Amino acid sequence: MADLEKSDVTFHKAYYTTQDKLIMSRDVTIVLDGQGDATDTIPASALGFKSFEGSSTLTEDDNSAIVVGIASFDKSILLLQDSNAPGTFTGTFRGVVNGRAH
Repeated sequence: MADLEKSDVTFHKAYYTTQDKLIMSRDVTIVLDGQGDATDTIPASALGFKSFEGSSTLTEDDNSAIVVGIASFDKSILLLQDSNAPGTFTGTFRGVVNGRAH
């Protein structure tokens, strides 16, 4: 597989979550084709961020899966949790991601 690209992301709504406007939350839909681990990544840049600060759970479009998104140690990629380890997922997911916009 390959890393998620910006063309695989639909942006619905964005808002700053801190008064200094450093952290932004974005409601997004992402179309995954085997991404979510440290090899086939979801990079912060694909979602318009410099780095990730966190994520809500992501829900698949048919409500068949709920996935937890967690920022990597260096905050450059979003890891999706499959049991107790990062895993890859295929499908269309929606959730809120948080990151540094500047």
